[in-house]
Amino acid sequence: MKQTLYTFIVLLFSASGPVWAQFNPNPLSGTPLQKAQLIALTNGTYTELVQSWNGSYQNSSKRTVSTDAHGNLLLNNSWYFMSGNWVTQSWQNGTTTYNGSGKEQTIWSKGTSVDTAHFAVKWIYQIGYDGSGKMIYYNHADSFYTGTTLDQTTVQVDSFYYNTAGKITRIDTYTKGTSGNYTLNWTAKITYDANNNPTDYDYALTANNDYAVASRAKFTWDAQNRMTSFRSFPAYMYLTYKDSVYEQKSQYFYYDGSGNLSMVVDSQYSGTGLLPFATYRNFLFSSGNLMRYSSENIQYGFTDSVLYYRSATGFPDSIQYYRSIGSGFNYIGHVLYTTQPNTPTAIATVTNTLPTTHSYPNPATETITVVSGVSGSYQLLTLMGTEVLSGKLEEGKTDLNVAPVKRGLYLLVSETNGQVSVQKILLQ
Repeated sequence: MKQTLYTFIVLLFSASGPVWAQFNPNPLSGTPLQKAQLIALTNGTYTELVQSWNGSYQNSSKRTVSTDAHGNLLLNNSWYFMSGNWVTQSWQNGTTTYNGSGKEQTIWSKGTSVDTAHFAVKWIYQIGYDGSGKMIYYNHADSFYTGTTLDQTTVQVDSFYYNTAGKITRIDTYTKGTSGNYTLNWTAKITYDANNNPTDYDYALTANNDYAVASRAKFTWDAQNRMTSFRSFPAYMYLTYKDSVYEQKSQYFYYDGSGNLSMVVDSQYSGTGLLPFATYRNFLFSSGNLMRYSSENIQYGFTDSVLYYRSATGFPDSIQYYRSIGSGFNYIGHVLYTTQPNTPTAIATVTNTLPTTHSYPNPATETITVVSGVSGSYQLLTLMGTEVLSGKLEEGKTDLNVAPVKRGLYLLVSETNGQVSVQKILLQ
């Protein structure tokens, strides 16, 4: 459920393995055309400010990201700077609750879907686990709004199946119809080789006992379990032509005699077939905190060089970008990320913490009683995140008058001692 900021570098690390070579981190120079700096940092939250050079550094954009101690999203808001003012570009808020074992129990998020006037709300309101702790299903509702007007809501159940090694082999998605019955609509299938490396991934429309592939991915691995190729196949008019996939993108990975990643060849679809797009090479690693690679854009004739820095705990915490068109490299950006990643100690603290509040009755008619061991605050929200009630929670019992509130389904969000819990409340 967590959001990964370093998708590409994680792919490279998984492909190259934990082998590090020495590297002198001073090959590049030039005029800084853009910079980013960390202007606020607390535990689990960072704000990034990006400024561009135009005779002097001027505000360009900024972003604030916050996660809970498990790494799940609390907020991700971004702005751009125009005519002396900060203008909202996009935003997303989220809340996750956990059971007594620290596993995700409910996940709720709301954010812009097209622009700041259109919103998407996702609510995972029930997650099931088997005896070994593997997730076997979750129920979720996906809603889309224009302003306060509900455009569409889809209620679904995703079911997960595993092989004997604990790897997911199939995900079935069932959609709730107007009759209240659930029907199978989508299926994702994953196959593995003898070493449990994924080799094929199919995502298919399976409604009405059909099987029409919407997208496909293929992977190959060498004897050392290093990825040697990744190929992506979206479908062309899959509702009309079954298995009408075409190869849109490929990446081939090459390794040197020491087993280190030496080159990645990236090809993309051009209208008639795959054409080489870029090569990635010069993968040089320091003894602990720096990785560099350069990419050569074959179609447009420029070279990028990227430096990834890692914190002492091994988490990426900053990136530097350089570009060369012609001769020499220009420094075009330095992005900083949080230097306080989640640690096992912090996670253990949260997993051993039980919810500090509970409420009754549910369903409710006129009054909801919230019981809390300490004082705090509460919000009663609609499923699209609109606040209906809010106030303080007293230590002990707090009675909420919900008689004037329109009947329906709501979220009761309680915050005590920095811990947030969410409960589904039905008013009838």
